[in-house]
Amino acid sequence: MRLAIWLSLVFAFALQLNAQTQQDNFGSLFFDGIDDYVEIPDHEDYENLEDLTVELWIKRTDRQRKVALVDYIDSCNTRGTWAFRMYENNLRWIIGKKGLSRGYTSVQKKSDPLVWEHWAFQFSDKADRIQVYLNGQLIHSEYTDASIGEANTVLRLGNDIPGKGSFAFEGWMDDLRIWNRLLSESEIQANIRNAKPQVREGLIGFWNFEQVDEKNRAKDLSGNRNHAIVHGASPSQHVPYDKRRARATVKVQSKTEIEFTGAEVYPNPANTMTQVRIFQPEQVRALRLLDINGQVVLLKETNNQALIDLQLEEIPSGLYFLEVQGINGIQTVELLVQH
Repeated sequence: MRLAIWLSLVFAFALQLNAQTQQDNFGSLFFDGIDDYVEIPDHEDYENLEDLTVELWIKRTDRQRKVALVDYIDSCNTRGTWAFRMYENNLRWIIGKKGLSRGYTSVQKKSDPLVWEHWAFQFSDKADRIQVYLNGQLIHSEYTDASIGEANTVLRLGNDIPGKGSFAFEGWMDDLRIWNRLLSESEIQANIRNAKPQVREGLIGFWNFEQVDEKNRAKDLSGNRNHAIVHGASPSQHVPYDKRRARATVKVQSKTEIEFTGAEVYPNPANTMTQVRIFQPEQVRALRLLDINGQVVLLKETNNQALIDLQLEEIPSGLYFLEVQGINGIQTVELLVQH
């Protein structure tokens, strides 16, 4: 009976790995909060804009840091520019030459859960306004007399200065889209859970981060072919909505009736080390690695960390089960170790 169960698990795991190989894609990018960032080369379509809409998905690991989401600012900030950042629970924006328009407004509470959020930032030179949408709902609108002008710089995601970490983002980012017009509220709502923009008129940049090639490029799917260069940020299959793709995690059992989103393991299969990314670190207490006989071979407390390295040099090759022990249940993830 034990052999039959083991063979069925191995067969299911093999099918899962085959599905991953066939699809060969990921869902989002994970930033480590230290020195990860993404750079998108300058493009003429980003300059001299009268209207702008930027939309993206993010999920932070905490609210205790200042982070840059999207920055289009030249090195001296002396020309036209735009940027959107988060300062703990507050939204920050910088618009115009020398940061003429700088906004700072509270948009969240410290007690709000750390979940995937869809943000849409809009600027209109013609209407002299900025508008901010969270999950499809307008949450802020403000007058500004700034203009974007011509910056001639790179667009940077997840940090303001490469490698410095002064505004380093820690968490997940997905589906960045840039438009040279103002999307209506209904258009923003239609885009939220669609892998492709529902209306392509005015779309000048689109990165879904489903694949990062051998040159660390994430493709621009807008038609401009202005591919992003990924610096350190790693592929993740943690996504804000169902993208119908194979995932690196499979839930084998739950010891309570309350389901929770636990973690993913990458790489999997693993050699001497793998990383566990915990989606809700405040809800997870410990990790246990069990062999097929149910014996614990590794135990590690998580201490509210979102990214944990597991050293596997002394773990024999074989199939293991990683238990993610949360306050509401246990999620079990299959891990294949291959030396």
